[in-house]
Amino acid sequence: MITLEPSTTMPAKREPTDRRKISSLPARRILAPAASEATDFAASYLQIARLLLAYGRTELARRRLRRVVDRFGNTPAAAESLDLLTALDARPS
Repeated sequence: MITLEPSTTMPAKREPTDRRKISSLPARRILAPAASEATDFAASYLQIARLLLAYGRTELARRRLRRVVDRFGNTPAAAESLDLLTALDARPS
């Protein structure tokens, strides 16, 4: 039978050097959205523009579509927004 004796020495207590909470994480930075986030965001903007068109808010929808094309020009939603803008411009008011 093996018996273990309890340790008689306790580990030294660390004294805090500063009472403020120190985070081990780096400070957050505002970064550009990742490609998948940009695609999702552009798609949601496009969906809002479609709803605005359905409710007859053409000018507001047109601004939203231009914003999608300007900000997210390399996404499928931007291509579709450009098509919708072209169709809106070709349609008589």
